[in-house]
Amino acid sequence: MQKKDDFMTDLTKKITITLICDSAQKAAIICKSLQPEINKEFHQTNMNLTQNNEKVTLTICAQQTNMLRAAFNSYMRWIETASSVIQQY
Repeated sequence: MQKKDDFMTDLTKKITITLICDSAQKAAIICKSLQPEINKEFHQTNMNLTQNNEKVTLTICAQQTNMLRAAFNSYMRWIETASSVIQQY
Protein backbone atom coordinates (compact mmCIF):
# COMPACT_ATOMS: atom_id res chain seq x y z
CA MET A 1 0.00 0.00 0.00
CA GLN A 2 1.25 3.49 -0.87
CA LYS A 3 2.16 5.91 1.89
CA LYS A 4 0.03 9.07 2.08
CA ASP A 5 2.94 11.39 1.13
CA ASP A 6 3.86 9.23 -1.88
CA PHE A 7 0.25 9.22 -3.04
CA MET A 8 0.12 13.03 -3.00
CA THR A 9 3.16 13.29 -5.26
CA ASP A 10 1.60 10.87 -7.77
CA LEU A 11 -1.54 12.94 -8.22
CA THR A 12 -1.66 15.50 -11.00
CA LYS A 13 -4.12 18.15 -9.75
CA LYS A 14 -3.51 20.15 -6.58
CA ILE A 15 -5.06 23.08 -4.75
CA THR A 16 -3.89 24.70 -1.52
CA ILE A 17 -6.23 26.84 0.57
CA THR A 18 -4.92 29.02 3.39
CA LEU A 19 -7.45 30.39 5.84
CA ILE A 20 -6.33 33.16 8.22
CA CYS A 21 -8.44 33.18 11.38
CA ASP A 22 -8.89 35.85 14.07
CA SER A 23 -6.99 33.74 16.58
CA ALA A 24 -5.01 30.54 16.93
CA GLN A 25 -7.87 29.17 19.04
CA LYS A 26 -10.36 29.62 16.19
CA ALA A 27 -7.90 28.02 13.77
CA ALA A 28 -7.54 25.05 16.11
CA ILE A 29 -11.34 24.65 16.32
CA ILE A 30 -11.64 24.64 12.52
CA CYS A 31 -8.82 22.08 12.22
CA LYS A 32 -10.39 19.88 14.85
CA SER A 33 -13.78 20.05 13.12
CA LEU A 34 -12.27 19.05 9.76
CA GLN A 35 -10.05 16.26 11.11
CA PRO A 36 -12.65 13.46 10.87
CA GLU A 37 -13.06 14.22 7.16
CA ILE A 38 -9.31 14.44 6.56
CA ASN A 39 -8.89 10.94 7.98
CA LYS A 40 -11.45 9.44 5.57
CA GLU A 41 -10.25 7.88 2.36
CA PHE A 42 -11.60 9.33 -0.87
CA HIS A 43 -11.17 7.60 -4.21
CA GLN A 44 -8.05 8.99 -5.94
CA THR A 45 -8.04 12.07 -3.70
CA ASN A 46 -5.83 12.96 -0.77
CA MET A 47 -5.94 15.83 1.70
CA ASN A 48 -3.48 17.35 4.13
CA LEU A 49 -4.46 19.81 6.88
CA THR A 50 -2.06 21.87 8.98
CA GLN A 51 -2.34 24.69 11.48
CA ASN A 52 0.29 27.32 12.21
CA ASN A 53 -0.98 29.82 14.78
CA GLU A 54 -3.88 31.67 13.07
CA LYS A 55 -3.36 29.96 9.70
CA VAL A 56 -5.11 26.80 8.57
CA THR A 57 -3.74 25.29 5.36
CA LEU A 58 -5.60 22.62 3.43
CA THR A 59 -4.01 20.90 0.45
CA ILE A 60 -6.13 18.70 -1.80
CA CYS A 61 -4.59 16.48 -4.46
CA ALA A 62 -6.52 14.44 -7.00
CA GLN A 63 -6.02 12.62 -10.27
CA GLN A 64 -8.94 14.32 -12.01
CA THR A 65 -10.27 17.88 -11.96
CA ASN A 66 -13.82 16.81 -11.10
CA MET A 67 -12.56 14.95 -8.02
CA LEU A 68 -10.51 17.98 -6.99
CA ARG A 69 -13.52 20.28 -7.43
CA ALA A 70 -15.83 17.99 -5.46
CA ALA A 71 -13.39 17.76 -2.54
CA PHE A 72 -12.76 21.52 -2.64
CA ASN A 73 -16.50 22.30 -2.56
CA SER A 74 -17.07 19.90 0.34
CA TYR A 75 -14.24 21.33 2.42
CA MET A 76 -15.27 24.90 1.75
CA ARG A 77 -18.80 24.12 2.98
CA TRP A 78 -17.41 22.45 6.13
CA ILE A 79 -15.08 25.41 6.77
CA GLU A 80 -17.97 27.83 6.30
CA THR A 81 -20.14 25.82 8.70
CA ALA A 82 -17.41 25.66 11.35
CA SER A 83 -16.76 29.40 10.99
CA SER A 84 -20.44 30.29 11.38
CA VAL A 85 -20.73 28.11 14.50
CA ILE A 86 -17.66 29.81 16.00
CA GLN A 87 -19.16 33.26 15.32
CA GLN A 88 -22.38 32.32 17.12
CA TYR A 89 -20.53 31.39 20.32
